[in-house]
Amino acid sequence: PEASWPGQPLGTQGDVASGLMIVVDMPDREDDAAGQLLSGNVGALFDRMLAAIGRDRQSIYLAALAVKRPPAGRVSEETGQKLEALIRHHLSLARPKRVLALGNAASRAITGLDVANARASLREVNHDGGTSEVVASFHPRFLLEKPVAKADAWKDLRLLMGGIE
Repeated sequence: PEASWPGQPLGTQGDVASGLMIVVDMPDREDDAAGQLLSGNVGALFDRMLAAIGRDRQSIYLAALAVKRPPAGRVSEETGQKLEALIRHHLSLARPKRVLALGNAASRAITGLDVANARASLREVNHDGGTSEVVASFHPRFLLEKPVAKADAWKDLRLLMGGIE
């Protein structure tokens, strides 16, 4: 669906066999120049979040719903539905034990719920490759804007790592 959008596609990063897949909505503005998802200040916070749970980018599998950033930074409902189908197919191929859905778009695509309604619980999601346990939490972009939510994000990360550390 993103073929006509400007910029370079930013594919998955990390280790598909890690058992932990992290899904974000799309590349941020500065990601295109950096050549990776979650760069700049957002990426620095993401790296600290990973370190807090004993992980780094090489020990997770990072993917985005959209591999390019849409021109207006928003995805139409029709395109969103196509991207949701693609991420569900991606889940069936990657077969992660656990998934961290960061932000509303990722949470809706995987759990069917906004992050506010999906977070703070471990949800089982069925896909063609079996099932994965999903934790929804706030995107690091949101946490930079609303630092008060970091305590809740930390609870989500601890829930995510319970039993797979």
